[in-house]
Amino acid sequence: MDRPEGSGSASASAVGDIPEGPLVEILSRVPGKSVCRFECVSKAWLGLIADNRKKLRQAMQGLFYRTLEYPEGYDITAFELYDLEYIYSFIDLTTRSVPLDIDPGFSFLTELPEIQCLVSRNSCNGLILFENRHKIYSLPQSTLGYIVCNPTTKQWVAVPTCGSTASFTYTYLAFDPAVSSHFHLVHFKVGSNDRLVSVNIYSSETGTWSRNQIDEQEELGQSEGWRDYQVRLCMSGGVGTEGSRCAFVNGFLHLVVWDSGQPKVLAVDLQGKARRMITLPQVAYSPGCYLGQSQGLLHYTTQGFSDAHQERYQLRIWVLQDYDTQEWVLKDTLELSGENCIGNMWGFFVFNIHQDCNVVFFTKSGRELMSYDMCRKEVSVIATFEGRNHLTDAFQYVPYFSKLPALTNNH
Repeated sequence: MDRPEGSGSASASAVGDIPEGPLVEILSRVPGKSVCRFECVSKAWLGLIADNRKKLRQAMQGLFYRTLEYPEGYDITAFELYDLEYIYSFIDLTTRSVPLDIDPGFSFLTELPEIQCLVSRNSCNGLILFENRHKIYSLPQSTLGYIVCNPTTKQWVAVPTCGSTASFTYTYLAFDPAVSSHFHLVHFKVGSNDRLVSVNIYSSETGTWSRNQIDEQEELGQSEGWRDYQVRLCMSGGVGTEGSRCAFVNGFLHLVVWDSGQPKVLAVDLQGKARRMITLPQVAYSPGCYLGQSQGLLHYTTQGFSDAHQERYQLRIWVLQDYDTQEWVLKDTLELSGENCIGNMWGFFVFNIHQDCNVVFFTKSGRELMSYDMCRKEVSVIATFEGRNHLTDAFQYVPYFSKLPALTNNH
């Protein structure tokens, strides 16, 4: 954990005779912005908060979502060139009376002169990864660079590409403020037939990209890691996501891949090494599958028709109950009638799962953003979209009030 020298054992005497346990319990119920201010009181307060960062994490507050208004006559099945622009908005999922102090459209980024088109990739513990792309839509080689931002503090950092010239690349953000204030980007280069060609890692601590991890391990003659797997990425992350979903749990990035013809979950560490392959339930894989984390556990959703006549649609939600034994448990099943989800080309896609609650967020044909509460067994429509405006992504907002040394504007 990165923190100033001398802040370690001082936490015991933070506020006189009050025991640390009850004090941490009180702080866990205080707004994150206030907790960050308490860090400035003294070294003792700073040490107390730093030592208990995991217990003081903020709850998920809402969803940013991304829409796209397609030009009239646009064919979504063709790779044609169009001048496309994504629009970002925000939904507050709390019952607060005072609105959150955030910029839902990320104007502090979109107004930068070097930005052409910002495409959200994923969010992780309060930070959001964007890809800066050419505004004219084409194949994914149009990447100009990346931006990692903190929407709470409006801090950001520009990250250059790693020099890959592949037609298809996929980059994911990994960040755990309880471990370090620095983040990592994990960059996958995909070749023909979705075969994984290379993995490179960016560290905000060093400000550099690593070399190709797959080639490096082969040169060293290692028997562990990538040489043990025949991996292809599963490009089925949902509408507009352009890649497989990921989940950052216990210090590892997890992705759905094909290994020897079977869908599995691959765990990659922050040095770019393949560490573990997790089997999936036998009925698990389907187009539009979603992998995420909720309450510290991996969750996986599958979908498909629940009867031969295709009149009902079924969403299955699985949880990896035991990481060591790879025990998946069917957590819940949601059925929707055909009139709610059949007869459209977009289909039915899960976009996200609540970080703290048993709630999943999904879209129906890009026209509605919906939620399903597994505890209440309730389906709700959060937002609707009309005309040529379609929902293409939704990602979590978790407040992170600390100022990160890695996110320093140089402009």
